Amino acid sequence: MSEQHHCTEAARLAALRQLAILDTPAEERFDRYTRLAAAALRVPIAAFVLVDAERQWFKSRVGLDACATPRSIAFCSHAIAAGDTLVVPDARLDQRFCDNPLVTGAPGVRAYAGQPVYSVGGEPLGTLCVIDTVPRAFDAQALRLLRDLAALVQEELNRDLLVRARDAAEAGLRELNEHLEARVLERTRALHDNNELLRQEIARREQVESSLRHNKQRVRNVIDTCLAAFVGIDEEQRITEWNPAAEKLFGWSRAEALGQNVGTLIVPARLRERHDAGMARFQITGDAAMCSQLLELPALTRAGDERIVEMSINHFEVDGQRFLAAFLQDVSARIAAQQALRAKEQLLDAVLEAVDVGVVACDAAGAITLFNRAARKLHNLPPAPAGVPPSLPDGRWFGSHQLRQPGSLDALPDDMVPLRRALRGESVVNVPVEVVVADMKPRLTLVSGRPLTGPRGERLGAVVAINDVTDLAESRGRIVESEERLRTIADNVPALIAYIGPDLRYRFANERYADWLGLDPAAMLGRTVAEAMGELFYGERRAALEACMAGSARVVEGEVRRYGHSRVIRSSYIPHVRDGVVLGAYVFSTDMTAAREHERQLHALAHTDHLTGLPNRRAHEQRLAQAIDRAHRNGSALALASLDVDHFKQINDTLGHGAGDAVLREFGQRLAASVRVTDAVARLAGDEFVIVLEQVHTAAECATIGRKLLDAIRPSFFVEGRILPVTASIGIGWSARPERRALAEAADRALYRTKEAGRDGVSVEQCRDG
Repeated sequence: MSEQHHCTEAARLAALRQLAILDTPAEERFDRYTRLAAAALRVPIAAFVLVDAERQWFKSRVGLDACATPRSIAFCSHAIAAGDTLVVPDARLDQRFCDNPLVTGAPGVRAYAGQPVYSVGGEPLGTLCVIDTVPRAFDAQALRLLRDLAALVQEELNRDLLVRARDAAEAGLRELNEHLEARVLERTRALHDNNELLRQEIARREQVESSLRHNKQRVRNVIDTCLAAFVGIDEEQRITEWNPAAEKLFGWSRAEALGQNVGTLIVPARLRERHDAGMARFQITGDAAMCSQLLELPALTRAGDERIVEMSINHFEVDGQRFLAAFLQDVSARIAAQQALRAKEQLLDAVLEAVDVGVVACDAAGAITLFNRAARKLHNLPPAPAGVPPSLPDGRWFGSHQLRQPGSLDALPDDMVPLRRALRGESVVNVPVEVVVADMKPRLTLVSGRPLTGPRGERLGAVVAINDVTDLAESRGRIVESEERLRTIADNVPALIAYIGPDLRYRFANERYADWLGLDPAAMLGRTVAEAMGELFYGERRAALEACMAGSARVVEGEVRRYGHSRVIRSSYIPHVRDGVVLGAYVFSTDMTAAREHERQLHALAHTDHLTGLPNRRAHEQRLAQAIDRAHRNGSALALASLDVDHFKQINDTLGHGAGDAVLREFGQRLAASVRVTDAVARLAGDEFVIVLEQVHTAAECATIGRKLLDAIRPSFFVEGRILPVTASIGIGWSARPERRALAEAADRALYRTKEAGRDGVSVEQCRDG
């Protein structure tokens, strides 16, 4: 680790420690964003992660059990190192993560997107990330939403630190202003007393003058040590006082500022006309409209940029001449923080208006503060005017006349209304409530809610989420009737038959699922394909299901393993369409295990050498043609190696064909072990072997490969209890623009040269076209 990186990491960890947030309990202010991220991006896992020195710790998480993992395997560590959004569409195909325990094991990470979250000083502290257990690409809209939510998390993370700094600065400024005002008043009284003494006691002039000099120095010390900028101005707008804090704020030294026109020096050009008019009025009347007020105004610095300053100004007279004394404090950071908070609130309001779940909130007194679009639709209410709190005709949400328990005509007692219960401190989960609104069909809803509390546990109000499940409840009744009609027929058909709704949940499954896969058809109902059949099964059929739900029939064939037994299942997905709308999918699956096994055996017999288990001549011809096609597409070179066992006939004649077969098997195994997985070794006949070598860039590289093969063959063979020396002759043809015939002929000519040279060697010939 370089010294620069070490310093950066140390600063980052120091910023993280300063927040004092590690290993703290879960907080709703972060949890709401991880839930929003998971829901908006439709992923099973979302987390707000803080990256410590040796671990990544989850401050908030959805869909994860673990609260921390080692940093060495953390995706988020890569994200903060990159300093930008990290997107991994398929971790299994990414060299950085393909062997990561989080990918190979639980939770089975496939797709990942993480946006860094920074401290006030710009150090990356962690990420807001989303994770899917299946490969996927995140479009620009999804990544923009992730960045927006991460910005909200970042503001929430740094809010307390900014608020503490602002409060401390404001308290210091107030204390300083009070102190300065007291000192100015004290000085005024002293000056008045001294003037009286001068008139009454001329003899004490020297003593009075000494006292005045002392007081002046004391005021100078106060002004010079003041944390707020102090600017003194005469009635001609000339600067008479300019303390060190003013030098720091505006960039001009005291020597440069004294005597300068204050409007030209620090008032922005667009405001100078109004400033000059006010100063002219002050010259005539002695009245300054801004005096004795606390104002926020833009001020100009030496660099030409503007700062928002909080200013208090007073006027006084000395020897008949009017002066203004102004104290100024830079509040740009506070204003920016306030603007950021307002932007966050606007974004949160927009998200709540966009979701299809009704959301209602109230303050600690029970007054409605939020009634989103989905809630208004459920209650048949128009939008509230901008800036006006939402309300209902009776001033309450869910008045007793509007609610009742499902199946009952009695109104729900007011103290049992979910929002009231949440306001009392209860956590309400999926409470069934029937909403009755005039001139509307009653709606069945599931309501969940919880109290809202502040950082110190103070009660702020309550919030509830309302899910309208009316249509779902009605459709379930129809599905039950349909299943009863289908089951008698379907249970007796020698195939898997199922019906899947648009939400990818099983609504029907016949008894063959129990016979073939050991699954209880009744337990499958209401579960998603992934839940009932497993993520692997769903991943292989996801594209077919999506196409079917879009209206196109699909056929998928794959292996399904259950209880140690494997079946090849061929599934047809047929869309159920009514009036142009896809209502679901019919699934018909047949067992193709026996047919595919027969095909596999036939293919193996036709393409495998029975002695060595290597590909035979037919398989070699196919692989060579495929390699040539790839080389043409990629513009790459190709090599073909021909190999013979030296003096193989002598081995057969002296030791017998059994020993010869053993030599050929060992010879083939050594060749296969010596080449890359992308290279194809085959036995053509007798002791003739070939190797297709892809991505070999030069003819000289072929010679290196040939020597490696010779080194693999030369160690003695142990055949039928005997140590047998075996060598090989190798010829390699190489071409930059390979053609099958020319490549084979070049390899044969090179092999012939090797044998003429005494065998146990390698020769390389470059094709004329290459």
